[in-house]
Amino acid sequence: MIQRIVRLLLAAALLLPLAFAGQAAASPLDAQVCNQPGRLTVGGTGRVTTVPSLPNRMRSYPSFYGAVVGQIPAGAAFSVIGGPICESGILWWQVNSSGTVGWTAEGDGYTYWLEPAGNVPQPPPPPQPACALPNRLTIGSQGRVTPGLPNVIRTAPGTASTGSGSQVIGEIPGGGVFTVLAGPNCGSDGRWWWQVNYQGLVGWTAEGEGTSSYWTEPIYSGPTGCPGFLPSRLTAGATGRVSLVPNLPNRIRSYPGFSADVLGQIPAGEQFWIANGPYCAENTAWWQVSWSGIVGWTAEGQGGTYWLEPIGQTGLCAGSPASRLVGQVQGRVTPGSGSSIRLTPESGNVLRTMPAGSVFNILFGPVCGPSVQQLTWYQVEQNGVVGWTAEGRGSTYWLEPPTGGGPQLCAGSPPTRLIGRTQARVTIGGGPNSIRNGIESGVVLGQIPEGAVFNILGGPVCGPSSFQQTWYQVEYGGVVGWTVEGWQNAYYLEP
Repeated sequence: MIQRIVRLLLAAALLLPLAFAGQAAASPLDAQVCNQPGRLTVGGTGRVTTVPSLPNRMRSYPSFYGAVVGQIPAGAAFSVIGGPICESGILWWQVNSSGTVGWTAEGDGYTYWLEPAGNVPQPPPPPQPACALPNRLTIGSQGRVTPGLPNVIRTAPGTASTGSGSQVIGEIPGGGVFTVLAGPNCGSDGRWWWQVNYQGLVGWTAEGEGTSSYWTEPIYSGPTGCPGFLPSRLTAGATGRVSLVPNLPNRIRSYPGFSADVLGQIPAGEQFWIANGPYCAENTAWWQVSWSGIVGWTAEGQGGTYWLEPIGQTGLCAGSPASRLVGQVQGRVTPGSGSSIRLTPESGNVLRTMPAGSVFNILFGPVCGPSVQQLTWYQVEQNGVVGWTAEGRGSTYWLEPPTGGGPQLCAGSPPTRLIGRTQARVTIGGGPNSIRNGIESGVVLGQIPEGAVFNILGGPVCGPSSFQQTWYQVEYGGVVGWTVEGWQNAYYLEP
């Protein structure tokens, strides 16, 4: 009898933390939005897709910051034992693959990396919401059709095939500029329609379709800013900081607009990286930023007040020696003792200790730590673990530039050849290269033809997904966005 009671107490002690862990893990579903419908089911079987025929990494918890505990080859099956958890806009499932248990991502928000296997019932996709595309155009401003196909102009919002009775009266070619007169109106086809004036032709044209496919885009007249707000001071590809006046955090949202879902908030004084922008919405400028693993949109200010401010990446933090890693894509731990990778700068959560002499990839930085220590921090990656590490303290360096070999920033791309260059071109024989509105974004802004020369504005940056490709911010034909340097051993771009 006593032994039975002891066993019951032990079982309760083991199950109680799991119960609380399940409650804590459920909160990201309430705080974040994942638009890609889940196709797996707990208790069922899944497998890694054979297109794009890449393995899926398994991590210790549902995040790209989780330590890699294994990988599942393309086509291999696994058991689904938990999930899904919505983290950074991606659904994560707890799986068992050949005895290894961990969390793996179902896709990148656009492409599925996992699929149901065997006789697992596939849940029906949710109905497409009407007019779900976030608006980017504004009345009184100018817009243009994204490069490629033309946009038709109709007599009214919607299409004849969906019952609106509208007629086609013309079209705007790819790259054509128009003035926005009125809108938006939700058409019978589930698209947002704007009344525009294109070279004297007045009618209605669609902004795009779905939740992320834009056919039109706003035009901004340089750094003068957005209507109703001060001139913008930030720049895509640079670093910014939440100002200490009024000393309030800035919210990160799922798209530009104060009604968009809140993904997180950046404390006053914290630094962030600027990926894209500005977009004008609700009388302010919005910037796509990356902070502490969260990527989303944040407002630069309101009225006559700035909430964000630019900072220079000088690598001069009071508590560390002058940085030697500015502009580097790799670094090395100095001989002697190891260096810790932490979840955030100055975090007590150590994800990994890098051995002395080991090489790591630099993803972002330098950033001065928020406390009085004022150490220089870099976001790094080593063996699949992504986090932050300090360069040194006082006059002592803990990190140093690597010696020998070409820099390979990301595991999924060949060694980068474009560092320090202001121009490059698309290689001949592989087709055009897409320009996207963000790193790994599904929104294509335009194409760079084979052999065409373009300007490099920023980068390199390692993509956050398991593809691990090298990205550069570029400009071609007036279109500014992000393009990938290559895949595995193949180069898409060249000096």
